Amino acid sequence: MHIRSPHNNMAGNVEIQWILDIGASHYMTPLINILRDSRRVEKPFHIIVPNGNYVLVDKMGDISLDQNIKLINMLHVPDFRCNLIRIHKLTCDLNCLVTYQSNSCVIQDRASKRMIGSGNLHEGVYVLKGEVNGATFAAAQRDNTILWHSRMRHPSDQALRHISQIVNCKFNFNDVACCDICHRSK
Repeated sequence: MHIRSPHNNMAGNVEIQWILDIGASHYMTPLINILRDSRRVEKPFHIIVPNGNYVLVDKMGDISLDQNIKLINMLHVPDFRCNLIRIHKLTCDLNCLVTYQSNSCVIQDRASKRMIGSGNLHEGVYVLKGEVNGATFAAAQRDNTILWHSRMRHPSDQALRHISQIVNCKFNFNDVACCDICHRSK
């Protein structure tokens, strides 16, 4: 997921990614202008940023990525170069599950099992997919093969080929051959 910032670029915009981080201590952003209900932290404190410096945190706010994903008490950390979404806080705040695979992850509502977000592995970190424009968030799935393979409870290639002919849908069977759940169940 990218958010466009109106500063720090000769071309006019800077894209700052939303990183899904298991080790983060809080939700964090360098962009004060994206926070709703921006407010002072009751007891300001210092955090260590990736370059090793200590930074005083004295502001926080909330942001809604869509009607399903609302990040509460996001810290404003001006020295950051990305947005961090703390996975533990996300799962507690939204009552959701985050499932990681080798190159992607999925965020699901715990009660309905409905996907409310997803991410891709990029340069060693998981980056939330979609776009933030005001309060909108869009997630897209490029290939439905693995999605349908999972929804149909992991049928064999032969069964999936038969189903694809019936529903007149083309599946990429090379993706299914790498299904982690199918490998684990054997």
